[in-house]
Amino acid sequence: MNNPYKHIDSNISIDQLFGKGEVKVIILDGYSYEAFLAAAPIYGKTEITTRDGRFTNLNYSSSHKIK
Repeated sequence: MNNPYKHIDSNISIDQLFGKGEVKVIILDGYSYEAFLAAAPIYGKTEITTRDGRFTNLNYSSSHKIK
């Protein structure tokens, strides 16, 4: 399975993260001082799971739009 998020450099500009037609979630983990970038589903929810104040998991609930 592909990793749904990636580590990003803390010195990166916000402008470099934008993509036309994309929704992304930036996770700032103050416990480990890391930043993560995750893609959001087109239709659905993205849930961030933590444990003891640490980022541990992403849960996706996605669906398809029916006209």
